[in-house]
Formats: sequence, C-alpha cells, structure tokens
Amino acid sequence: MPKQVRRSFDACWTCRSRRVACDAALPVCTPCRRRSLNCGGYSIRLVWVDIERGLYQTHSRRTLDPILTWAGQNPYTAAQIQHLADVDPEDVYCECTLHAATSNPFRILIHSDGRLEPATADSPDTITNDADMVDLPPTPTTQLLSRDRPWTEARLFHHYVDQVAFLMMPVDMKANPWRCVYASIATHHSSHASRSLYHALLALSAFHLSVLHSDRCDVANEYKLQAMKHYCSALGSLRTSLDQQVDEFIACAAVLLTLAQIDGCYAPELGSWRKHFQGVIGLLTQFVQESPWVSSSDAWVISQSLSLSSEIARSGSGSSFGYSQINDTLLGSVSQVSQFGYTIGASGNVIQAISKIRWLAEGLSRGESLVDIDIQSGKILSELYTSGSDCVRSQALENRQEYLSNLHRRIFRNATIIYLYRTVYDVTPCAIQDRVSEVLHDTIDFLNMKGGSISIWPVFIAAVEACTEQGREMARRWLDYSCKLGIRNRHSARHIIQEVWKQRDEEAMLKHAQSGDIAVDWRQVQSWLGIDILLL
Repeated sequence: MPKQVRRSFDACWTCRSRRVACDAALPVCTPCRRRSLNCGGYSIRLVWVDIERGLYQTHSRRTLDPILTWAGQNPYTAAQIQHLADVDPEDVYCECTLHAATSNPFRILIHSDGRLEPATADSPDTITNDADMVDLPPTPTTQLLSRDRPWTEARLFHHYVDQVAFLMMPVDMKANPWRCVYASIATHHSSHASRSLYHALLALSAFHLSVLHSDRCDVANEYKLQAMKHYCSALGSLRTSLDQQVDEFIACAAVLLTLAQIDGCYAPELGSWRKHFQGVIGLLTQFVQESPWVSSSDAWVISQSLSLSSEIARSGSGSSFGYSQINDTLLGSVSQVSQFGYTIGASGNVIQAISKIRWLAEGLSRGESLVDIDIQSGKILSELYTSGSDCVRSQALENRQEYLSNLHRRIFRNATIIYLYRTVYDVTPCAIQDRVSEVLHDTIDFLNMKGGSISIWPVFIAAVEACTEQGREMARRWLDYSCKLGIRNRHSARHIIQEVWKQRDEEAMLKHAQSGDIAVDWRQVQSWLGIDILLL
C-alpha cells in the first residue's frame, strides 16, 4: 500500500510556488528573506473551480477545512436563524446586529450594488465617557478590494494587510485595527478622506518594501517612486477633505497618524512627522465640541492610537511639540476605557505615568519646586510598582497570547521606571541597571517566543542605558531582529544607541571611571548626529 501523505498549508505562497521548504517565520519567512524575494504571506486564498474543465487559478486553494471556515464564529441559535430567514431580504431597515454582520450567511440573498459595507463590531453605536469596555472590531474575512483596482495597487494593499499591519502591534490579534478598521475605512468609502487613507496605506506598504529590498537599488528605487506617488496623492486628498470641512474625523485622523508613521518610521528623510502631529492638534480642535472619539468603536480605536502616539512621540523628542490642552483632553477621554494602550502593548496607567513624567520634566526646566516634583515622582513610582503584569512562565503554555501581552506590558512598565529616574532625577546608569536588565531579559524572552514586533520605545529607553556586556549583547540581538523588519527608524535607533555607548565608554576612560557612572543624554546625542527619531 502506498504511503499516505497529508498536505500541509503552513508554507508561504512564494515557497509553495517554488516548491521549497518554508519555516513559516513572521513577518517574512527565512527562504524568502535570504533570496530577497517578496514573501507571499500565509493568508488563505480560495478560488472557484471551472466546472467544465476542473481548472482553477494557481497559487490558491480549492477547499477550506470546515473548522477553519467557521473559526472564531459563534453558532447561531434556532431563534436567530429563524429571524434571518423570515426577514424580507429587501428590508434594509432591519438594523439588528445579525443583519449588520458582514459574515451573516443570509447576506448573499440581499441585493447589493457590489460595494461592501464597513465591518462593524457587535456593540452599541456609541460609547460614553464613563465606559470601561468597548467591543473591538474583528478582522473582516471579506475581500477588501474590488477587482477593478490596478494590479500594482492590489499588490501593495495585500502586502499592507498581510505584512505591514502585523508589524503595527507587538502581539497580533483579531482586533488589530490596522488590519481591519484602517483597511475597511480606506476601501469601503468614497470620500476624499477615505481615498487619502487608501493612498497613505499604499505609500506605507511601498516604503516598507523599499526598505526590505534596500540591498537591490533598482527594486528599492522603484518602490520609493510608487511610495512617493501615493504619499502625494494622500496629501492632496486630505487637503481637499479638510478644505471642504466635511465631517470625516475618523478617516482624517487615521490619515494623519499614518502619514506621521510614514515620515517618522519608514521614510525619515521626509522629515515632517512633527508637522503631522501638529495637524492632529488642529483636527482635534476642529472637532472638540462633538467629541467624536467616543461616538463609535472605530472612532475610539483610532483616537486612542492618536493619543498614544502623541504621548510617546513627545516623551522621546528632544524638542518641544508646543503645548495644547486638546492633547490632555483626548488622553483623559479615551483612557477611561479599559483597553486603552492595547495597540502599543502598554497598560493605561503606564501611559498616564509617561505623560505625568513628561510634565514633571517640563516643570523642572521651568524651575518649579523640587520638593513638589519629588512628591509627585514618588506617587508615580508607587503606582508603577503596584501595576506589575503577572507573567507566570507556565501561562505561556496555557495561553500564549495572554502571556505575551502581559510580558510586553511589563517591559513597558519597567522602561517607564527607567524613564522617570533618568528624566526627573538624572541618575547614572549604574543606579538603574537592574531595571535595564529586566527589560532586556523580557525582550529576549519575547523574541524567543516569536511574539512579534516589540514596541521600540521601552526597549530603546533601556538599551541606551545598558552598561554591562551582557546587557549590550541582549540589546544587539534585539537590534539585529528589529533592523530586519523593514522599519527604517530601527536603523536610526541602532546608530543612536551605539553612539551613546561609545561616548559613555570614552568619557569613562578619560575620567578613570566605570561606564555605569557616566550619564549621557541620548537626546543630545541624536541632535549631534542630526537624527530626529520617532520612537513608534
């Protein structure tokens, strides 16, 4: 009897087409990375089979296991099925959550003009300021792009959804807003703001590909040309939308945040990420009376990302953004929801602590009372020490995602403690080496478990203060991994960290002291290097 072979679908599409072994690494598999090939990803591509000839499109699958087909879907009760069957398909006024769901099996019976509706979570349309929970939108399983899109755009958009969105969160999950909310707004609406977001996402994807192919100048330059074309289109559509003063807060906010990430993380040569954050202030001021960030789940998700990004950018910036009360208003509003901080891998109280520490540092520069600042610092430290995330090693086997999430929150908390001691008290690195070591050890643990793309802020804050060879070796390992992700600001981070280490060691040698006894401000180092890094 011939040996039965069970086919596996773990390999990426590129390795399948080449008929070679694939290690299924994320975000790009090793065989594709070594050969500088565009990794096709691991998404499931289903196609119809020609009934007469039995042919089907290559690089795709004809069948899907029933378990995978309905993975993540809750079974309908008999009453729900009866309701779906009884309602007239032409009755577009039934607004229950069953009919609003894009995956409802009866939806195919409803007449459609071919345009998909935005994916929505099974949650109330609004969330109030005192809400402590919000239903996060799941990743849509429907096809996002219509078939009339140019092939180059479809390819870039697929790369964004399949690869880039994965890099935007430290622990990927179904509620990844860059994969569901942003992509849905960009493709399911026809407004100028939505078109701007669509082009911004394509620009983000193309810039990412240009970094991945930086060793092939011709390919990298071609992707840069595509990126700049879509970047300019995004700016043009955004300007048109803002000039018309259309009520498009969600889309405009998503565009500004995406453009800031492009400028600060993927194409720092553009050098205008600060201007985009200033644009965010103007947008928030325009809509402050309506408080749109509490109007829906999508609005809250994007608004909390804006608030998080603004706080992290300001805490890691060597120069002032300019104060605006609207930032604090937004932070105070969106942070009341318990999931606040989930997109960056930090708890809400840690983000609040980072904001308070920044205020204390600004107070020091204004000559405020040292006694008052010391009292406030003590309160912040007390809150941080009591907000530790429980990371029991056995939990990694029982619930890997929960363990990784808790581990990343602990990385953020310990880095925030380092940030306070260096920013407010200006202590030497030897006084905080225990915290530095904890952050770097947890980072390596996270990498060993293939957790994903660790947020740069906490590891950078710890790495610049590393003084022992063991600590620096762990930092180098993180840098080696991060610099392979196709995010250019990771290379800038490596440059700054290595220069800080160099200057600290040289000064220690001149003073016949230990490296841990020499404090070096990395902000001054980056200014000397001519770098303006965005730690996102």
